Amino acid sequence: MDGPHRSTEQLQVFLKDLRESFGGVMKGQVQDTLKKLMEADSEQQMEQYLGLNWYERAEEREDSRNGFYGRDYVTPGGIIRFRVRRTRQQSFLPRMLRALERRAHDEVKRDAQAIYLAPSLAQARRAFQRFMWNWQRVYPRVVKGLEKDLPELLNFFSFPRHLWRKLRTSNAIERCFVEVRRRTRHMVVFTNVASVDRIIYAIFNRFNEDWKNRTLELFTQAA
Repeated sequence: MDGPHRSTEQLQVFLKDLRESFGGVMKGQVQDTLKKLMEADSEQQMEQYLGLNWYERAEEREDSRNGFYGRDYVTPGGIIRFRVRRTRQQSFLPRMLRALERRAHDEVKRDAQAIYLAPSLAQARRAFQRFMWNWQRVYPRVVKGLEKDLPELLNFFSFPRHLWRKLRTSNAIERCFVEVRRRTRHMVVFTNVASVDRIIYAIFNRFNEDWKNRTLELFTQAA
């Protein structure tokens, strides 16, 4: 009985090793193919932009080749490093990658909104865990920064619900900056730094006086 049983186990181990080996080879071939396709597309875009092939010259042209830079693309099967062609004035990211990045942007935005639009603090934290799980490999710095600032970002949950929408946005701050741009745009040139300080101080001082003398009804309801 031990002989056939041992043979079966050995066969299963052999088949497992074979599948893993085959899968590794296929994954490597797929990644190599994707790399070649993306680099070829980048090269084609640059040639179309310049209107010249390799070693061709033109008497009049405003731009020229400037080598390439390395770019990493994270896939479920691993990281693909490929070369992006560039000229003196611009670079040529593969069209396929641009489409994928636009799609990823929409998905990241959706997952991020799920955090601050959650109906409770506990659900917001769970939404962040999902966000971290989905995007840690692709955007590690984004996830790390969000994790670091998460307590402050979710602080609005400690206030009454009807204030959440006002507290979780920066509209009030952005309104101040819009007013600064509106007031200073037509001035064009300032004589010195002190003149800039005076106009900006006057704008923000006016905001402070308005906020001091005008209580927002929305916030008095929570008092």
